[in-house]
Amino acid sequence: MRKYYIEKSIVKATFQLIKAIFIVSLFVVGISRNADASIRVGQFFSIYSDSQMTPQKAQIIDYLQGVFEGVFIANKYSGDPKFCIPDELYLDHNGLYSIIYNAVTAKRPSNPEIDSAFVPMVLYIGLRDQFPCQ
Repeated sequence: MRKYYIEKSIVKATFQLIKAIFIVSLFVVGISRNADASIRVGQFFSIYSDSQMTPQKAQIIDYLQGVFEGVFIANKYSGDPKFCIPDELYLDHNGLYSIIYNAVTAKRPSNPEIDSAFVPMVLYIGLRDQFPCQ
C-alpha cells in the first residue's frame, strides 16, 4: 500500500515540475501573438486538409500531437480512464486526424455546431468512443 502512495506522489511531483518548466519556458522563449491553444475543429480541418506541407500545417500536426499527449496522460493518471488504447497501436497524426474526423462525422447530425468545438474535446470524445475501456 505504501508503494502506491510513493508512486502517486512521484507522479504528482513530476507533473508539477513539468508544469513549472513549461511556464518558465513560455517566459524565456516568449509567446507568439498567433499562438493559441484553443483551435476549433473547423479551423483545424481547413489547415490540415492542405495537400502541401506548409509551415502552418506542420504547426497543426505538432499541435495535434501535443494535444494527444496531454489528453492521453490526463486519462492515464486520472484514476478512472475513459479510453484504453491498445499497447500495440501507434497513433500518428493521420490516425489522430481520423479519430477527430470520425467523431465530428458521428456527432454532426445531432450537433451541427460541432465545427466550432475545440480540438482537444473532440479528440477526447473520439478516443473515448473508439477505444472504450472494457
